[in-house]
Parts: sequence; structure tokens; C-alpha cells
Amino acid sequence: MKAPMLNLSILLLMMSFFLAPTGAQTKERKAELLRFALENVNKENYAVAEQTLDKLIAIDAGNADAYFLRGYCRYMKGEHSRALPDLNKTLQLDPKYTNAYIIRARTNRALGNYWSWLKDYNRARQQDPYLTFFSLSKGMAGETR
Repeated sequence: MKAPMLNLSILLLMMSFFLAPTGAQTKERKAELLRFALENVNKENYAVAEQTLDKLIAIDAGNADAYFLRGYCRYMKGEHSRALPDLNKTLQLDPKYTNAYIIRARTNRALGNYWSWLKDYNRARQQDPYLTFFSLSKGMAGETR
């Protein structure tokens, strides 16, 4: 009775070895998910992009770009309180992510967190004054959500 069970265990182990994605397949899948999410962000299809980014984050919880884009999608949908944790995670993973400071500043402004808004814009301005100025001028023209 033990022999068939042992054979089945070996067979399952071998199948999991051959069916498991390789490092290259996983990397390719992550790039594919990120590319698809970006395409949907560019089309302003934020719900589809957010669902795709959920999948990417499940595969790669250390991907700052995925957290940033998901936070951006939530910000653009007006879900400011849901955007903030993703933007915080982005900056935890990559403290030099200037766009995350800019979008987090806008999110904080929308939530009425004015002190945090100013701190984030100042941090972004220190890192990239031109990008921050451009973003601020767009915001003054009413192009933010």
C-alpha cells in the first residue's frame, strides 16, 4: 500500500517541478502585466489597470512601480483614501520616486492633509524641481482630480 502512495508523491513532485514557472517566465509575466496596466492607464481605463496591478503585486510585492500605478489609478478614480497606502508603500520601497511624492501630495491635498501636501511637494521639488514645477502648474490649471 505504501509503494503506490510513494509513487504518486514522486509523480506530483516531478509535475510541480516541470510546471513551475522559471525565473525568466516569471520576469516575463511581470513585465507583461506592467505593460498591460500601463496601456490601460494611458486609455484611462483605471479599473482594469488596478485589477492587473493587483495580480502583479501578488506576484511581486516589492515592485514600487506597481504600487505607484495602483495608487495613481485610485487617485484618478477619486478614491483618495485607498490611494494613500499604495503611495506610502511606493516611497517605502523607493524613497527617490519623485512622481510618488507628487501624486501623494495631490492625494493629501484632496484629503485636506495640507501639512503633508506641502511636505511632499517640497520633497519632490528637492529631488526634481522641473518635474515638480510642471506638475504644480498643471494642478493650478485645474487638471487634477
